[in-house]
Amino acid sequence: MKHTKRLLAIVLAMLVLGSVVAVPTAANEVVPGTPVITHQPNGATLGVLFDGGLTHTMRVTAQIPGGGTMRYIWQRWHEGTFVNANVHSSFSDMIVSVSESWEEYRRFRVIVYNAEDSALPLEQRRHVISEEAIVTRASGIPEIIGQTGNITVAPREWASIQVTISLPGFHGNSLRMQWEELLADGQAQIVSNSNPFTFLVDEDMTQRTFRAVVYRDQDRNLPLEQRRHVISEEITVTRDPNWVAPRPTLRERITNSSWWPAFTRVLGIFALVIIGGILIIGALFFGWTADRRITITI
Repeated sequence: MKHTKRLLAIVLAMLVLGSVVAVPTAANEVVPGTPVITHQPNGATLGVLFDGGLTHTMRVTAQIPGGGTMRYIWQRWHEGTFVNANVHSSFSDMIVSVSESWEEYRRFRVIVYNAEDSALPLEQRRHVISEEAIVTRASGIPEIIGQTGNITVAPREWASIQVTISLPGFHGNSLRMQWEELLADGQAQIVSNSNPFTFLVDEDMTQRTFRAVVYRDQDRNLPLEQRRHVISEEITVTRDPNWVAPRPTLRERITNSSWWPAFTRVLGIFALVIIGGILIIGALFFGWTADRRITITI
């Protein structure tokens, strides 16, 4: 009997405990008047320029169900905690500008609260905290995001190679580049500064290998190893091994023959002699007729 009563007591206690756990707590309830974020602030990658850097606008969109006025506290991560960067602002936007003093990136967030609770401590206000927005300081190193692969081209045709370049976090064109040909002795020779690089494949070419070097325009006066730069993968241009030279025309056979230059020189001299002889004969003839006199007696 005692064991039965003890068992009943344990079952009753478990039922009571289960009912307590099943009841939602006040912490899980949404308090009326609490803002709801509908669009989170977004991060970006920004570069540092001579004018102090580019700016990025972080924006949060929120609303209070049923209506109401909201306030915003923008914060950034600093030494292990979030510190206020813009307190009690009525603006849902925050503008940040990257400078040389920036670390690699900065973390931001915004607290949106009901303006009716402005006089209360933050933890007692009806509020919501946004997701973090990461603003990264661009490295300033160019990127190659695409390039031509190895190609095979027939002689007497144009070969064209190019790279697609980018400088994340910067506006406008602030990059320069050079095409280098890798020579047999291991040296690199600059062959062009244009993108794409185009050249005519001749019959004597077998294979040529190139690479592109992309660097910051403001570093152009520095040695290459000191420039912020990136080097593409090697691109090989090969003469088509199946190419067969077309039969030369009669004119090409004549003009390309070994005797043709000598023949043209002799022909030229002969033409000069003929023309010179005609001029001399003409001069003598007109001189003789000018010396004749015709006398008429009446």
